Parts: sequence; structure tokens; C-alpha cells
Amino acid sequence: MTARDEQTRRRRTPTRAPNPAVARYLVAIAASVAGILITDALFESNVTEQPIYAPLIAVVALTSLYGGFGPTVLAIVLCWTAALLLLDESRGELGFDNTDNTLRWWINLAAAVVIAVVGGILRARGERSAVEADTARSDIREIESLQELTIALTAAVSSSDVIQAVSSHSRGILGASGIALGLTDGEELAIVGSDVAPDVPDVRRLALAQETLMSEAARTGSIAVAADRDALRRSYPDSAATLPASIERAVALPIRAEGAVIGSLGFLFEQDTQIDGDTLALARIVAGLAGQALERSRLYESERETRRALDRILRVAPRFLAEDADDVVGVICNEARSTFGADYGVLWRVRGDGLELLAIDPPRPELAGTRLHLTDFPRLREALDELGSSFIPDVRETTFGAGLEFVTELGIRSSLRMPVVIAGSSELVLALSWQVVVSEPDQATIVVVRRFADQAGLALEQVERRRAEADAQRRAEATRRLQEVTAALSVATTVLEVSST
Repeated sequence: MTARDEQTRRRRTPTRAPNPAVARYLVAIAASVAGILITDALFESNVTEQPIYAPLIAVVALTSLYGGFGPTVLAIVLCWTAALLLLDESRGELGFDNTDNTLRWWINLAAAVVIAVVGGILRARGERSAVEADTARSDIREIESLQELTIALTAAVSSSDVIQAVSSHSRGILGASGIALGLTDGEELAIVGSDVAPDVPDVRRLALAQETLMSEAARTGSIAVAADRDALRRSYPDSAATLPASIERAVALPIRAEGAVIGSLGFLFEQDTQIDGDTLALARIVAGLAGQALERSRLYESERETRRALDRILRVAPRFLAEDADDVVGVICNEARSTFGADYGVLWRVRGDGLELLAIDPPRPELAGTRLHLTDFPRLREALDELGSSFIPDVRETTFGAGLEFVTELGIRSSLRMPVVIAGSSELVLALSWQVVVSEPDQATIVVVRRFADQAGLALEQVERRRAEADAQRRAEATRRLQEVTAALSVATTVLEVSST
């Protein structure tokens, strides 16, 4: 732990801590005894015939500045009671025979009380000033730490950079003993960054249903707080079972991006740190900064992925220019699967109310020529009518008949279907399929897939155009030859000339 972290952990501890009560009272007693002895020695030496209270007043002044109100009252009681016994000529009797001595005793007692009150006020002001100065220094340290975190998050351009910045800077801001950051992954919370105490077990994944602070924060979207060890054991037994005995308190906050909870941020505290309003306010700020940075970094990553996908489409587009249509559809399926990380790339031809399998990657020769009916895929029919894309999180819930048998045989769960528009109509369908349930692609990914489908449609359209041109050229050549034969026959006048022609 750095020196800054250690200072931050003590941000609410006054710089000049009050002296222990026992020590203050002992000092008051010792000072009173010393003052009484000095006063008695001066009286015995016959320096003056009148009692001297200066040493006792000095004791009161020093005690009020060092010990506060209680020790000062004790010093006054001891000193002025002793004065009644020691400074009277009769010695050993309580009180003064001389009225002047009695008046002098009361006047000095009043002066001592005034000094005690003034000293107490000065001491209280000094303590309050020390606390305020310490609070100001603590606030400055917190602001500096938040600035460091903000700068680090501003420079983060990827999720891993954000996680590293939060793990490195957040613990010191709150004076926590450890920190953990988790992101939701389906029904689990993946711990992607942590800076916890050495004796805290390393946990990588938590089920959202578990009774832990971070799971509850991610599941409910609210702050989860355990103010002491008993509350931790009672409300979050799964957390208490893994945390060491030195951890007395903990708090977890949800992390939000784009209006949704995407994870949680947890802080662990030892006994010397309280979870008060200031701590929760700072924790909310840190969680808010982390959520904003993660949202921004995901946008950066999505933009980079989109740019890479577009670059790949531009690089592979020339491969779509094969002469043979079978080669083209094979390349389209292979590149689609590779570019978008799918388990299958499938290209279908739409024929009326049916679908005909043109190509699939990885190749499945036994499926060649498969025909399915569009009624087995209701969502796909709607997409074809609207020339739009269709994403199905789990195709087994929306597919029927032979179509269900087909996707079950391939083990397909999620699928993104994109119509390939040729001459203004959906002639083909490009399907990207996964064997696991995946989340819906964002709009940028949909745009890239559509761009890929457009490129594929242009390539297939060009293949068909080249094939039509070749057919037309062959027919023109046959027509030309027929015309030549007809012309030759028209001028033939003998059987021999006809046979030769």
C-alpha cells in the first residue's frame, strides 16, 4: 500500500488526536501537586507575608490548554483546597482566619476559573481547527485521487484499460482494503478486475443468484451494504464465507452503461474505516465514472470492430468474382462465418414459399439440396417481406416442423438472417448461426452484415450477368453460323454444292 493510500485511509482521523483521558488527568494531578509544593515552599521561605497563588494559576492555565475542562476542574479543586490548608497561619485547619486572605483566595479562584474557561475555549478552537484542517487536507487528497482516476479513465480506450484504471486508483479514494469489479455475463458475474487483500480468495465467477454483495448489486441495480460483520454473515453469507475475519464491512454498487446494469463494483473495509455518507457518496462517483468509461470504451471497441469488418469485406470482395457460382457461394459462406465469428455461414435461395440450401460452411455434403418451407420460419418470412434483418436469440423456440429438425441437427441456437437483395427483391438469405445463445448484435454490426450481404448480392448478380452474357454470345454465334449456312444454301444450284455447304 502506498503512502497516499495510507493517508487516505486515515482521512477522517484528526491530525492532532486528543490526548488519552487517563494521561490528561494524571498530568493535572502531577501539575497540581507541583504547584502546591512550589506555593508552599514560597510561603515557608517568608518571601512575602501574603499567600502567593501565581504557581497555582499557572497550573490551571497549563492544565486547561493540555487536558481540557475535566482535568482543569480537578486541578482547581486540588490546588485551592490545598491553599485553604497550607496558606493559613493556623495550618491544618480548613479556612482562613484573616478576611483579607479569604478575599484573596476567592479573587484568585475567580481568576483561575476565568483562565480555565478561556483556556478551554482556546483548546476547543485549536482542536476544531485541527479537525477542519485535516478534513480540508483529506478533501484535497480525495479530489486529487478522483482527478487521477478521471485522467486514467479518460485515457482508457478499451475495456481492459478501464478495468486496470479502476482497480489501480479506486481503493485509495475510499480507503478500502480491497476492490473488485465484475461484469455480467448471462446469469453470472465475471470478476474481471480486483485489488483485494492478500488473504481474500481469488474468485473469478459468481452466479447472480448467490447471496453476495456484488451479485445483489448487479442483480437488483441497487447498493448493497454490510455495515458490520454480523450484517455480512446475516445478509450475505456467501460473501462472509470467503472473506477473512479482518474484513468488517463491505459495500457493492451497480455499474450502469447505456441505462442498463452491466456489472458491479465492490469495496472491502477493515475495522478502522466506517461506511458513512461520505464513503457512499465517493463510491457512487467512482461507480459512475467506471460506467461512463466502460460505455465509451465499448463504443470505441465496436467502432474498431466495425472498421476491421469493413476492411475485411473490402479485402475479400475480389474473391467473390469467381467465374463459377458454386465457388462464389462457398466463398461467401466461409468469409461470413470467419468475419463475424459464427459457427455456421449458410446461404439460402428463396423460391416462392420455400428455401433451397445453396451452400453451408463448414461444408455438410449430406445437406446438399435441402429444401425447407418458409412457414417453418415465421420470423424469417416477416424479414423477407420487409427486406430487413432478423435476429433470433434461440431459434428452437420460433422454428417448427422440418426447419426445427434442421437447426436441431446442426445444434444451432442463435441466428442472424440477412436478406440478400437482388433487383429489388429478396432472392437469397444469408444466415449467421451460433451453437450457443448469444446477445443481439448492436446496430453497427447489423450495418456491417448488411454491407456484406450487399457485396455478396452484387457478386452473385455479376455471376448471373456473366452467365447470361455468355449464353447470349453463344446464341449469337449460333445465329450467325445459321445465317451463313442459309446464305450459302440459297446460292447452291447443284446437289454437290448443297452437300458441300
